[in-house]
Amino acid sequence: MRTFDDLGFDHVYKCEFDPEFPGSGEWTCPVYVFTEEGVERVGVGGGRFAIRVGFHEVEWVGFFERGSGGITGVFGTPSPDQLLAVDAGAAFLVDVHDPMSAGFMGYHVIGVERVEGLPLLLLNDELSLTGIGPAGAEWTTPRLVMDGLTVLSARAEGIVCRGDHYGGEPPAVTLDPRTGSIIEGRAFEWDIVPEVPLAPGRRGWFARKKRT
Repeated sequence: MRTFDDLGFDHVYKCEFDPEFPGSGEWTCPVYVFTEEGVERVGVGGGRFAIRVGFHEVEWVGFFERGSGGITGVFGTPSPDQLLAVDAGAAFLVDVHDPMSAGFMGYHVIGVERVEGLPLLLLNDELSLTGIGPAGAEWTTPRLVMDGLTVLSARAEGIVCRGDHYGGEPPAVTLDPRTGSIIEGRAFEWDIVPEVPLAPGRRGWFARKKRT
């Protein structure tokens, strides 16, 4: 069952998942469709993932584009007026008072986590992290790992994460949560590696960027 997780953040709105389609065929409130290309106000709408958002005496219904793999849910953010809606990894940061201004945050979000001790929400895909503060997205890291990025801890002192690297034990990387910059460890980089056999009679290599 889908639920709204405020992650401990204050919020001025309430959410209802998969609202029942009106018998009249017409909604009695504004309807929006959210995609990577933008937001459109429509008469009916339709899609896999829908929510009804209410605040004070106002409400609207949103239909959200599906991603290509990841989490699904609606989450609170450091701003009481914003929510994060994610469907199979496709993430949208929405101001409930102005849905048309929503920002598309990515197609592959696999994790959402609050940073302990700071008004900061973390989004991670397989390669990088994005920090969302009270005013919206504050920073996005470059590629940190080869694949499989996992957040080990998220505190005001630092965000520790790890993922797959080419060969050997993957090292941890620590980020400054206020800027997203690396304060310990280093991001993954492609190296030039020797040619390796692919199959009898064939050879190949990983084309990689050399460290400077």
